[in-house]
Amino acid sequence: MDNDKKLLAVPVDESVRYKTNFIKTAVCELRFPTLLELENTPPIKFQTALRKQYPYYSEEHGLSIGLGSSSAGGKRYLFESKKRDWTISLKSSSISLETNKYTDFEDFYERFDLMLKAIGNLLDTDFFTRVGLRYINSVPLPSNNMDRSDIDKWINPVLVAPLKGDELGSLKTFHCEISGSVEDGGYTFRHGFAPPNNQDRDALSYMLDYDYFKDGVEYDDVLAIIKKFNVQNFSFFKWSLGNKSIEALGEGKNK
Repeated sequence: MDNDKKLLAVPVDESVRYKTNFIKTAVCELRFPTLLELENTPPIKFQTALRKQYPYYSEEHGLSIGLGSSSAGGKRYLFESKKRDWTISLKSSSISLETNKYTDFEDFYERFDLMLKAIGNLLDTDFFTRVGLRYINSVPLPSNNMDRSDIDKWINPVLVAPLKGDELGSLKTFHCEISGSVEDGGYTFRHGFAPPNNQDRDALSYMLDYDYFKDGVEYDDVLAIIKKFNVQNFSFFKWSLGNKSIEALGEGKNK
């Protein structure tokens, strides 16, 4: 590592479980050297191994768009849980676990470990080209008109400093992206106002999107990397919040 490279250095916070959960989507992705048989052959043994936990199976065909033409892209195999709130997506060069019902890391880790063991024999690889872990949080705000007067009470003032004051006028959007390094890889952090969703058009929230990754990871090191990313994420997440958001999370209990 370059000795002059500065790493993410937010204050370290011990991970706890809060009453309220801001995580809307959690994803863990593994990329691997392309396995050509997955382009045309469904992973039957993989489906059999996960059938009880992920009974719903479907296939999707991607579309590649080029200059003046389009062609069929890679095939994607989807495995969904009974309530369809957990999804495993398998392609010829990647596999991911995604949920919109995240409760805690222990549950997520167990499901990820199950997926990793099930895919190991099929891939026949001793390393992954990239390992990634992503958490997309939605912090509910008390106003639907982007009132910036107390935004720094909900989000760390460092992140929302450009919003304080009237120099920028009335805002329709505010989004920022930051990339940097962590002790064992890299990160991309996106934050800003999230638009209201279709179910609640008056609701306004602030998005905190954390994406961690490491290239060239040995198969046996994957679980340790995921755990490390999760620990780093909790401190980063806690640092990103203002006092009112921390209060909204409720009492934290040790895991």
